[in-house]
Amino acid sequence: MLCMAINETAAKFILSELARGINLDQTLTIGRQSMMVSPKDLYRLGKSYCVQEKSSGLKEFESQIVNEPYYAEPWLKALGAREALSLDCSDYEGADWIHDLNEPVPEKWRSSQTFILDCGSLEHVFNTAQALKNYIEMLQVGGDLIIGTVANNFCGHGFYQFSPEFFYRALSAENGMEIQRLALVEDDVVWAGALGYKAPLFLNGPFYETRDPDQDQKRVELIHRRQVMIFVHARKTANSKAIFKNTPQQSDYQAVWTSNSQASETHDLQQQGRIKKWLESKLSPSAFLHLRLSIVPRILRWLKPFPFFRRNREYTFRNREIYQIRKSDCKDRR
Repeated sequence: MLCMAINETAAKFILSELARGINLDQTLTIGRQSMMVSPKDLYRLGKSYCVQEKSSGLKEFESQIVNEPYYAEPWLKALGAREALSLDCSDYEGADWIHDLNEPVPEKWRSSQTFILDCGSLEHVFNTAQALKNYIEMLQVGGDLIIGTVANNFCGHGFYQFSPEFFYRALSAENGMEIQRLALVEDDVVWAGALGYKAPLFLNGPFYETRDPDQDQKRVELIHRRQVMIFVHARKTANSKAIFKNTPQQSDYQAVWTSNSQASETHDLQQQGRIKKWLESKLSPSAFLHLRLSIVPRILRWLKPFPFFRRNREYTFRNREIYQIRKSDCKDRR
C-alpha cells in the first residue's frame, strides 16, 4: 500500500464498515489521502457494498470526484460527508489543518469530528501513543476511527509495523474506545513502467479477521511471504480523561503477572522441572547448558524433521482458529 493513499483494499474496508452506521458528517483524514482507485471502480465497489444510493448515478458520481490532484475528500463527500478536512504535518499538499501529531492537538479541535480516517500515516509518526491519543480526543462520543497501516514485511517503510495486540490494547474501553472490526489483508504493490510511464500493480487478498488475543490468551502471530496491512475500525464510547494513563501491557504477559504461576503449572511443566533438576545434579553447569542449548536441539531436529513447516502453517492465514474470513455480501454486513 502507498503512503497516505486509498487503494482498492482500503476502499473496500471503508465501504464495508459504512453498514455499521458511521456518521461521516464531520470527516477528517490524516494526511491528504490520494486515491488509487478509478472513479468507475469506486462506483462499482459502492454498488457491491450496497452504498450505491449514496450517489444518484454514475455520471454525477464521477463528476463529484474527478479532480486533479485526485484526493479523497470529494469521494467522502459523495458518500455523505458534509465536511471533509485533512490534517498534516506540512502544508505541501494543501492540508486544512497543519499540526505535528507527535504533539497534543489544540483544545479547539477536540470532540470536533464524527469520523477520522488514517490510511498510511500512523507508522510514520514517532510518538505513536500521542498520535492515537490525538485521534481519540478529536472524535466525538459515538464517532468512528478507521486506521489502515502496515503489519508484516514493511521493514523500513516507516518507524513501525503493527500487530492486532497493539490496537486491541490501545483502543480499549479503558481509553474510551471499542473495536468494531480488525482484519489483516495481503496488500502488496510494485511499480511497473513502460515508455516512460509508471503505475502501481497491486496484489490483494481477502480480509482475515481476528479476535482480541486476550480472549484466548494466545498471541495472534503471522508469518507471510508478502506485504500485509492491518485495518481497524474503532468507535468512541466515552470521553476518557485518562487516555493511556495506565500504559497498555501485552495481554499474555498481563495474565502471567496476575496469576499464581506456581499453582497453575501443568503436569508437563512439572515433569520437565523434575528432569531438569536431575540433570543439573549429574552435570556441571557448563555441560548442562551445552546439553540443553546444543545437543538436545540437534536430537530434536533428527526426531522431528519438519518443525518449521508445522510452525509456519500454524502462523499463517490457513489457521482458522485465529484468522476468519467474513462473507462479503450485503446481507452479512447489515
